[in-house]
Order: sequence, then C-alpha cells, then structure tokens
Amino acid sequence: MTDRSASFHLIGTFSAAHMLEDFLCAYTVFGYLTMIADPEFVFLLYNFSAFALQLPFGALIDLWMQKTDRKLWPGVIFGLGGLLLTVLVYLACLFLHVKSGLSVFLTGLGNCLFHVGGGVISINEDNRSSYRGKGLGVFVAPGAIGLYLGGLISYFYYVRTTAVLILLITAVLCFRSIQLYRNCPDPVLNDSTDTDIPLIPIIVCFIVVVLRSLTGLAVRFPWKTGIPLSALAVLLLAGGKTAGGFLGASIGYRKTIAATLSASAVCYFLGNHTVTGLAAIFLFNMTMPVTLYLLARKMPDLPGTAFGILTLALFIGFLPVYFNQINGVSSVKLGTGSALVSLVLLLWITGEHRS
Repeated sequence: MTDRSASFHLIGTFSAAHMLEDFLCAYTVFGYLTMIADPEFVFLLYNFSAFALQLPFGALIDLWMQKTDRKLWPGVIFGLGGLLLTVLVYLACLFLHVKSGLSVFLTGLGNCLFHVGGGVISINEDNRSSYRGKGLGVFVAPGAIGLYLGGLISYFYYVRTTAVLILLITAVLCFRSIQLYRNCPDPVLNDSTDTDIPLIPIIVCFIVVVLRSLTGLAVRFPWKTGIPLSALAVLLLAGGKTAGGFLGASIGYRKTIAATLSASAVCYFLGNHTVTGLAAIFLFNMTMPVTLYLLARKMPDLPGTAFGILTLALFIGFLPVYFNQINGVSSVKLGTGSALVSLVLLLWITGEHRS
C-alpha cells in the first residue's frame, strides 16, 4: 500500500468511526440520559463537554505532537480512546441503566476526544497527501448521519440487541486504524510552536462557524416534517460538507465561497419552499470544510488547536438557541443574513490574507 493510499484509507476509516461515534452519542443521550430529572441540563452539559473542551484537548495534542517522534500517535490515541470511552458509557447505560450527570459528561468527553483526535489525523493526512481539503469534508460529513440515526433509533427498544454488533464494528475500526497508522509516515512539524498566531483568520473563521451553528439549530422550515424530508435534509447536509471540500480543491476556495454562499443566501430567502430550502441546507454546509481548511492552513503546526477553535464556535452558536434568545427571529432572515455575512468575511480573508 502506498503512502497516499494509506492516507486515503485512514481518513475513510476515521470517517466511518465518526458516524459510529455520533450514533452512539445520540442514542445514549436521547435514549437514556434525557430521562434524568432535568433534560435541559443534559443538553447543556453534553454540548459543553463534547464541543467546548476540544480546544484545550486539541492544544494538548499539539503539544504532545511537538514532544514525540511519532507525530500521528497522539491523534490515534485520542481518537480511538474517545470512541472506546463512548462505547463503555453506552454499554453502562444499556445494561446497567446508569443515569447520572457523570454519564452525560463522559459521553460528551468521549465525543470530544474522538473528534479532536480524528480531526488532527484528517488534517495531517489531507495535507501530507495534498488533498487540499477533500479529506476534511469526508471526515466531518458522516457525523450528521450518525446523529440523526442515533436519535431516531433511540425511540426503539430492539436496538439493545445490536450491542454485540456495535462492539464488533468498534473492534474492526480500531484494528484497522492502528494497522493503517503503521503504514503512514509521520508529518514534519517545526521544532517549536512559537509561531505567529493568525488572529484575524481565527476571528473570521470563528464568527462564520458560530453563524453556521446558530443557523443550523435555529432555522425552522415549514416543510421539514416527517421522516422522509428530515432524512433527506440530513443527507444533503452531509453531502454538502463532502462536496465543499471537493469543489474547493477543484476550482479554488475563493470561487467556492463566492458561488455556494451567494446561492445559499438566495435559497434561504426562498427557503419556505421545499426545493429551495433543501438547496439552502446543501449549499450553506459546503463552507464547513472551507473554514476548517483555511484555518488549518494558517496554523499548520497547530491542527488540534485549529480544530478546537472551530468546535468551540459550534458551542457558542448553540447557546443563544439553548437560552431561547432568538425567538421571533425569521428563519428566512436568519439564514439569508448568515450566508451573506459569511460570504463577506470569508471572501475578505481569502483575498487580503492569502497564505
């Protein structure tokens, strides 16, 4: 197996693990942990531990990578360790009926560790194999499908019988990941993390991801009812994330930003219609790998920190929805405004702050 082929398969394996990870988290949270006295507390604690904590753990991975000769090993340890932690909490809830705040925190922590570890692996392998962001879209996309399926299936009792299958899939993914890791050469990093911090790109990408998170959680389309349309929306969301990386690598990220965000603004404006609403979801989410790729390029020796900054932005975007601060805001205006603001900001940093 060539180095490039090993990179391709490693990203693909972690992408499959991403779907499994988010499936387990959604099933555990919705199927068991929301039965705790205060479900609102569950959502807040889970989202904090799953997303906000990725920044400090990402910085820890970067520090570890600087101190070891096996640069990919920290990402593998964090990624697979997070997956195994999530599986253990899932089994505890499934068979021991454990329901506590600690279970919520550990579920989120498993999600946190997996994502930051898998994110670092995907960023490094995407860069090493010159995929120019395609690998980032492939890695992030399956999570949405896993979340949807986990939340949907959590309403059915018979999923308990799949515990053995879950363990088997987890074992296969862990074994395959370690096998592929051994065939991938380690990335070359600078000897020190004492580099200039790209403050403006960080702020811009952070704002864009906050808007994407807020929009994704807050926009309510009148046509989005029933499983068929909801499932189609999730598939288009995941497809948009994947397509954004491939389109950016093909025609350039500045052109991709201009085309997708301007079109998504129009589609959000007409989003009360089914076809244009679905198109808005697809187009708007094409910027997900764009922002990650742009920031990772600005912070080449700090991939964990770059990934953590953007997941912290996801958590910040969740807070106004959680605290009911956007009630009464038109979904059409919110979606259209978010797309236009993101368009201006991303075009600015790709035009004025090119690497």
